Amino acid sequence: MKEITNRSGRPSPEFIENVTVSVLETAKQISVGGTLWKIDFHSGLQKYISAFAGKFGLCGAMEYPIRAFRPDGKTGKIDVAWFEGPGPEPGFRPEQPPVAVFEIDSGLRKKSIGKLLAVDAPFRFWVHYGKKEAYSLLEKNDPEGLIRLIRVERPEFKKLI
Repeated sequence: MKEITNRSGRPSPEFIENVTVSVLETAKQISVGGTLWKIDFHSGLQKYISAFAGKFGLCGAMEYPIRAFRPDGKTGKIDVAWFEGPGPEPGFRPEQPPVAVFEIDSGLRKKSIGKLLAVDAPFRFWVHYGKKEAYSLLEKNDPEGLIRLIRVERPEFKKLI
């Protein structure tokens, strides 16, 4: 994997920084058109984060299923997961664990933090574009600091009248 780990096999700070910059640039590009629906912003981020996995020599998949991440055994899906190997095709579900996973939220969702912690991936990103500060919730629920918060500027959203 290029740029992803350093010589000691630890996650590369350069990779984390490059991913963060790519997510922030993507969010700005999606917001350029003016006011949009919240679901369109989320879907746009999800689509583009999945697509730019190739920029890092990886392939992306949306709605990656995870098993029993909650105490009650419920399953869920991660918004985006990146894997080593060729690009995804319809129904693509790789055998190896993901290299990076992303949850995208406009609100403070403890559930999203739980999903990120349930996946065995060296890189876990929580992309947050909510009105409220998210660091305290993340620190409380991820005391080991496994998840990287990417704070995206919240665009103006359309409202139903």
